[in-house]
Amino acid sequence: MSVRAISLIGGLLLLLLLIGWMSFAGNIIKRDLTNKYPPPEKMVDVGDYRLHINCQGGANESTPTVVMEAAEFSLSWPSVQPEVAKFTRVYTYDRAGLGWSGMSTGIRNLSNPCIFCHCTKKRNSF
Repeated sequence: MSVRAISLIGGLLLLLLLIGWMSFAGNIIKRDLTNKYPPPEKMVDVGDYRLHINCQGGANESTPTVVMEAAEFSLSWPSVQPEVAKFTRVYTYDRAGLGWSGMSTGIRNLSNPCIFCHCTKKRNSF
C-alpha cells in the first residue's frame, strides 16, 4: 500500500471518529440542557415522538382554534400568541427535533400539522 492510500484511510477513520464523537457529545449536551431548562409547557405524545406544545386562550365554540407554525420553534411567537389568545384558543409548537420536541422517525410533509391537531385534540383536553 502506498503512503497516499494509508493517509487517505487514516483521514477517513479520523473523520468517522470525529463524527461519532460529535454525535455522542451532542446528545449529552442536549440532555443536560433539557434537564437545566425544562419545557415551559406541555409535552404530548404524538406517536413516534413527544411534541412540545404551548396552548393559550380559552375554548370557545364560536371561534376557530389557531395553530401557529414557526420557522423554528414555539418561542418564535412571544408577542403574537398572547394577543390572539385574547379572543380564541391558540397553539404554538416546536417542530420535531427542534426546541424541546423529540426527533421524529417519519418524513415531514404537509399532513404532519393535521396529524398534530388530531393527536392533541384526541389525547388532551386543553
